[in-house]
Amino acid sequence: MNLVDRVLGLRTLIGVITGTRRDKYEDQIAWIRPLAEATNDSWEAVLAPQSEFPSRGSIFWPRASGAKENALVRFHAKENDVKNGGPDEYMAVDSQLAFEALDLRWVGDCEQVRLALTHGIELPHLVSPKYMIRCGGDLVVGPVGLVSENTGKVVLEKNNRARISCYQLGDDAFLGIAFDDETRTILARSLPPTPHSYVDWDDDKPVMRRAIEAAARLKANGTNLPRQVLEDATVQLTQYGAGASARLEFYRLNRAKQLAADTQQVISLAEEIFRGLRNHPSVLQEAQNFYEGQRGEIRARIESEHESEQAAVTKLREERHEAEEALASAKRQLEETEASHQKQVSGIEAALLSRIDQVLGNVPTLLADVALLRPFLKGRSSPQPRVTWAPEWPVTKVKIAEIKELRSRMIPALRALGVATTSYQPIHAAFASGFVPVVSGARALEALEAYAHVMCGGRQVLVEVTSAIADVQDLFGKLEHGTFVPHPAGLLDIIRAAREHEGPFLVVLDGINRGPTESYLLPLLRLVRNHKASIPLFHPGAIDSTDPYQSEARLQWPTNLLLAATVIEGPTTLPVAPDVWKDGILAIADADGEFTERTELGDSSEVDGSSGLLDVAPARDQLEWMSEGLPQLHGNAKRLAGALAAVISDQSAQQTAITKSIVVPYLSSLTNDDERAAEITRLEKTLNDELGEWVSLARRSIA
Repeated sequence: MNLVDRVLGLRTLIGVITGTRRDKYEDQIAWIRPLAEATNDSWEAVLAPQSEFPSRGSIFWPRASGAKENALVRFHAKENDVKNGGPDEYMAVDSQLAFEALDLRWVGDCEQVRLALTHGIELPHLVSPKYMIRCGGDLVVGPVGLVSENTGKVVLEKNNRARISCYQLGDDAFLGIAFDDETRTILARSLPPTPHSYVDWDDDKPVMRRAIEAAARLKANGTNLPRQVLEDATVQLTQYGAGASARLEFYRLNRAKQLAADTQQVISLAEEIFRGLRNHPSVLQEAQNFYEGQRGEIRARIESEHESEQAAVTKLREERHEAEEALASAKRQLEETEASHQKQVSGIEAALLSRIDQVLGNVPTLLADVALLRPFLKGRSSPQPRVTWAPEWPVTKVKIAEIKELRSRMIPALRALGVATTSYQPIHAAFASGFVPVVSGARALEALEAYAHVMCGGRQVLVEVTSAIADVQDLFGKLEHGTFVPHPAGLLDIIRAAREHEGPFLVVLDGINRGPTESYLLPLLRLVRNHKASIPLFHPGAIDSTDPYQSEARLQWPTNLLLAATVIEGPTTLPVAPDVWKDGILAIADADGEFTERTELGDSSEVDGSSGLLDVAPARDQLEWMSEGLPQLHGNAKRLAGALAAVISDQSAQQTAITKSIVVPYLSSLTNDDERAAEITRLEKTLNDELGEWVSLARRSIA
């Protein structure tokens, strides 16, 4: 147990899931029986769980996404937040399914284990979704998925086998957990941040195809270097032909290519594979067979589709004929109905004229009727005019004009709310450089609350984004029966008030990834960036001219209104549109490890309007580490660097902040896994070796 866990009263445990079900909100929940506890860099068995975790010796796990009965899990235990006298006095936090390890060293090396799992071997019942496979030579492959066939044997899962991580781990990297008269093995610690290597456990055909594609790419470079190192292997490969031995030699040559440290050997091997297969008779014959087969299949498919389309056209013609007949019948019925209504109207008009003649012919009776109804008519009144909401705009006496004043007031405010004290730096730098800060982390809202307390006099509004938000107009209100109904958060009224007041006001869109950011957020970001631009909320003629919101048909964003956003984690969230990061940066608001409970913030303050603290900071000089590694992000990095220099003096810390705020969201938005992994590997050498871990954490909320 580390110092943070002791301070927070947390216990680090490993346990087994004994049961799962859905709660009343349809969220999955589970119960964990503790098996071992971390004490002084070692693990000790939990011998009496009923006494240590009353009353039934299990720990409640809320929102247990992916939980499976009998699976092992790592977690922290703390006292249950809900004190209702129930049987679960403890609850699990920071829970993660543990990677179980299968010891297959008795099978042989990595290749022998792959062959065994491809054909199937007999193993105990599978309970974990992923496993780490121990092979000969202290090589650990995984995580990989295993499935049980009808025969009872266990084989490799068919998906995601082309690039599996390999680690070099000894016996001290594993921990045995005893449960129900058996010992299950898991990783004692977290995996190294970078794998030792990768293996391709896919079927023979796709592996061979990838090898040939790699050889073709290398040959395209036009390199013709000596290849004496692999000459003997190539001769043997030619002699074996296309049998099982040749496939084995192909596989060995491919593995030899991965292990070769000399670039000349790699290029020579790829050239020989390409040259040997390009004109091989069996390969040419297979290509010809494939061409003939594809041509026949395409012809048959075209003919089949043509017949289907002809049948569909015939059916549409029949349906059109039926529709025309139905339309003619409806027209006849409409004419008959109009004639009937016209007859009724004529009768009503005749009766009305008769009544008018009757009234005019007997005026005293009409006056008597009016006198009788007058008391009832006096209580009627005209509709009351609509009243808009005028939000409060408090003004503080304390003004901030210098960075040191900002720092001295911001740090106590962050500590009072349990936020890491450096969280304000990227947020303030974003506002000062013209970006919109998108804040993630456990204390995102608290960080923005502290910033509004110090820089905006506490003036802040929180707009909850839901899945019902589809367009930018939905953030301000909607038109119903000729009347504009503002959004419950009152964002439109705050914009109206901002035009009449000075001083900044912070608008926070909470949970922007609950809705489609490409349709509602991108137009808003363009509006915030260009204060002369406007967006239409409704047609000017759609509501009455006396409506107080009639003047807001086209909306502009005031310059004293600051916009920020937060992202959340959850199963129903949507990916953040990559274009958001053209006008936004990512800021992380972690929890303060020393925080115990919230305290009062004290008197609020606001920025001095003449100080220039929120003016767009000038761009800095060339950032060579960014212009060389990611030139497409160099412009945004220069903008942010100028503002960061005011709050962060250390250049190394500035580079880390730029990497987390600009590079991490860019990499997290790459949808191709191989492309993203390659970019991370390339950039870790120049930026930070923790870049991969930062990207993985960010993708949980923005991808």
